[in-house]
Amino acid sequence: MAYLKILARKYDLDGCAAYAANEEKTVENITGYALDTEKTEKRFYASVLNCGSVETAGAEMRDTKRRFDKEGKVLCYHIIQSFSPEEGTPELVHKIGMDFCRECFGDFEAVIGTHLDKGHLHNHIVVNSVSFVDGRKYRSTPKSLYALREVSDRLCRENGLSVIQPKGRGRHYAEWKAEKSGQPTVRGQIREDIDTAIEKAFTFHSFLEEMRKSGYAIKYGANITHTSVRPAGSARFFRLDTLGSRYTEEAIKERLFRQQNVQKHFLPVKKHRNVRKARLNGNCRNSRKLTGIRALYWRYLYLLGKAGKRTASKKISPFLYEDMARFERYVRQYRFLAENNISTAEDVMKMKSFFDGEISRLSAVRKILYQEMRKKGEKADENMEYQSYSREIREFRHKARQCADILETVPKIRDSLQKIQETSKKEALKHEPRQRSGRTNDKGNFADFRNRSKADSNRG
Repeated sequence: MAYLKILARKYDLDGCAAYAANEEKTVENITGYALDTEKTEKRFYASVLNCGSVETAGAEMRDTKRRFDKEGKVLCYHIIQSFSPEEGTPELVHKIGMDFCRECFGDFEAVIGTHLDKGHLHNHIVVNSVSFVDGRKYRSTPKSLYALREVSDRLCRENGLSVIQPKGRGRHYAEWKAEKSGQPTVRGQIREDIDTAIEKAFTFHSFLEEMRKSGYAIKYGANITHTSVRPAGSARFFRLDTLGSRYTEEAIKERLFRQQNVQKHFLPVKKHRNVRKARLNGNCRNSRKLTGIRALYWRYLYLLGKAGKRTASKKISPFLYEDMARFERYVRQYRFLAENNISTAEDVMKMKSFFDGEISRLSAVRKILYQEMRKKGEKADENMEYQSYSREIREFRHKARQCADILETVPKIRDSLQKIQETSKKEALKHEPRQRSGRTNDKGNFADFRNRSKADSNRG
């Protein structure tokens, strides 16, 4: 059974290649006789694909990048192929890793190392992001990851190893983390809306109609394999059978049937809501002093916080559903803006340019230091100066990524707030009493007519 994951590396190509082929992790001692050191042999489980040797793999990958002028962004992809503790031998696992590389990355340079230092065997595969044949770049996407997993699973079957059977569709990390910490998620909000619709419905068709009234788009019918719903403001549909065992089409029909029997005996259906744990400290007085994107973030965080607390009976805007799971991320971005006294997108871009410049400068200095260390035979993890440069570079990279995330998030927040405002205006107009023409209403006109009739009769 092989578990596969892929990581994009944007720095330290040599370090990645060296880690995959680390001698301390890829060497197995084979003892012929107990305690007889002369009878001890060593087997190495480190190989290369389309490279001269393990020692020169990093330099050859860099030469390929320079030859095609593609040295920026993602330098390599680090693939980890882990196997079950009770399955496979080092020879078999290394063979599967080599076959996997030849089939999936035949036009790329790669280092394959089978590590034996854990309780389970696992391959570390470092692949150059640029092809040595035609210079094309490998792009890692969810679709390409599924293709890699299919190849890995097939090789496991062919070699007598088991394969992981997926249990439903996977979830986004932010959604998984929010659900684990008890914070609201998109799926959680959809479940609550489904529960509310079930309480108002009697049949499955009336349930779907209640969902439509709540702003949901519905996929249902003879030509639809899986019934799906899409909340207003969302870009995708959610299948009912991915929301949990209580929310499949069959389960909803069963709940509606039980509810009909319960309602006959006048038993109320009580609804429980989850209370959000996340909080944003602050008060409205401070918010008056904010301007620009800081004020934008504050307003949006206020709406997300109110939605998460669920203290009011007012319905949550569907445009907040997807971002409720990202509440903590937006709080971190707001704190970054506050700590650096940033109010405009232009300030964010200037700060990102500064961080990028510092990263380039420190990386160049660290590279020179690394070359000097290699000549002296020193290791990177033992040199305090090298470690200090690495820490500074990591901090600047984190801040640069924060700036990039803010620049990407601001337009989305503006768009969501505008949609929320437009929806609120429509709702207000919908519930506002109709303006009537004339000075009085129909009842008033009738009263005036009756009064005039009495006056005329009195006069007569």
